[in-house]
Amino acid sequence: MPSQDYKWKRFWYPPSINLNFACGGYLCNPEEKWGHIYNPDLVAFDTISEKPCLVLLGEAGMGKTTAAEQAYSQITQKLSGSEDVCLWFKLINYDSDKDLCDAIFRDETFQAWCRGKHKLYLFLDSLDEGLLSINKLVIILKREIEKLPCDRLYFRITCRTADWKDSLEKKLKDKWGEANFGVYQLAPLLRENVIEEANKRGINSNSFLQEVFNKNAIPLAIKPITLKFLLGIYQNGRFPSSQKELYEEGCLQMCEEVNPDRRDSDNIGSLGAKMVRSSTSRGIV
Repeated sequence: MPSQDYKWKRFWYPPSINLNFACGGYLCNPEEKWGHIYNPDLVAFDTISEKPCLVLLGEAGMGKTTAAEQAYSQITQKLSGSEDVCLWFKLINYDSDKDLCDAIFRDETFQAWCRGKHKLYLFLDSLDEGLLSINKLVIILKREIEKLPCDRLYFRITCRTADWKDSLEKKLKDKWGEANFGVYQLAPLLRENVIEEANKRGINSNSFLQEVFNKNAIPLAIKPITLKFLLGIYQNGRFPSSQKELYEEGCLQMCEEVNPDRRDSDNIGSLGAKMVRSSTSRGIV
């Protein structure tokens, strides 16, 4: 069972649309009066949860795994007392075709579903991480999905936006049909999320929001990874006097690999914060 780092209510949107940050640089809450007018395609997971096949995308550090974990927990609770089942697998945990298939598609609960008539909600987390250890992962998934009875399968897969594979998307569309398939991207944080996190840390949220506004740092505040950075340096009640210094450090934070599994496997790329700092000090960038 996955664990959750926070309990913000997050929203999703089709990647093809442009979001409107009409509420002072933040997204308007689509569940508040008039909020849906600005971004009519911005939805909570509940709204799309009955779509049989979902691809859930997000930029690095946006919290897509945690948001998917929340969705998994909600569905698990909803299915309590029902014969329908919900399974969660993290794709980076497997090193070979056999390991993956034994763990997922030969799983006892999965096999019981294949033999039965009930529904299965299957969550596969972080395709991008799985590709680090199994370079033929997409081919394996396409092969196994082809064998499954999609009329009883609710399939959810998460991936970093830049790493999503068009060939897998085509297979999923072909298998479930256009009407039963959807791709959604995780939206940035709402102003309410920022307030909640500041309050949780004992920070005066009004003062914090004003300082974020004064430093034109809202684009940093609406991403979990850089919000954490902003709150960390604001513990003394103020930001650095220079906006340039604040943005430079915030951008360097976004250069860091935030996923612990990628760090542990040394899949952190070659342009991390250390490299950028070193290049900057030598006048290269």
